[in-house]
Amino acid sequence: LKFFFDWAYSQTDHLVVIGRDMQKLIKKKTGGAIPISLITNWCDIDKIKVQLKNENQIIKNFNLEHKVVFSFVGNLGRVQGIDFLLKVSSLVKNPDFVLLFIGDGALVPSINKYIENSNKKNVIYAGHFPFSENNLVLNACDVAIVSLNKSMYGLGVPSKSYNNMAAMKPILYFGDKKSEIGQVIEENNIGWVCDELNASEVARRIELIIDEKKEIKIFGSNARSLAQKDYSKKNILDKYGNLFS
Repeated sequence: LKFFFDWAYSQTDHLVVIGRDMQKLIKKKTGGAIPISLITNWCDIDKIKVQLKNENQIIKNFNLEHKVVFSFVGNLGRVQGIDFLLKVSSLVKNPDFVLLFIGDGALVPSINKYIENSNKKNVIYAGHFPFSENNLVLNACDVAIVSLNKSMYGLGVPSKSYNNMAAMKPILYFGDKKSEIGQVIEENNIGWVCDELNASEVARRIELIIDEKKEIKIFGSNARSLAQKDYSKKNILDKYGNLFS
């Protein structure tokens, strides 16, 4: 299968990739013989509105106005590192910490079991929301969690990262720091990258983030500005237009 995929890449006139890690991988597959353009994913700046946390209905429903909320939104499946996040939550000592899950997937029962058995009460499952409630979901946190399995290096970019940026949320990223999102976060000061998945170290990192609340606001503001500047729908469509012309 790999042979046929690599052969297919080599038969194209031009390749478009959505990350620098992907560009590096595809260049290796094609031996540099095929032109490659880097055009990232985008977010709809006009539709994603920034909302004050204390005005968010999910936050109010669970009385989280005075907590520091880390949210994981999307597919709650087996490759998203859900079990690791639950382990980290069990180690975080700061009582202000809350991990909020929103979405659906195979590990929802594991999340609910943790919630039932944990004495810390620092994990909440808010259920699944339709895409029409995207603004509500994106704004239901202080920090957005994004993860990408290291085996996916060069093969994918978590598109929800750009929506989190548009919502003015800093990103806590679990994945290879050389991946596209890892590089974007470190280059633009919009969050934190956890390259090595050690539960105790990550728990300590979260406690430091909670202690430095000013950094959350600064990184969030940086994220919104970056989304407007580099990842707007118009910006990305213009790049495709230039490529096709």
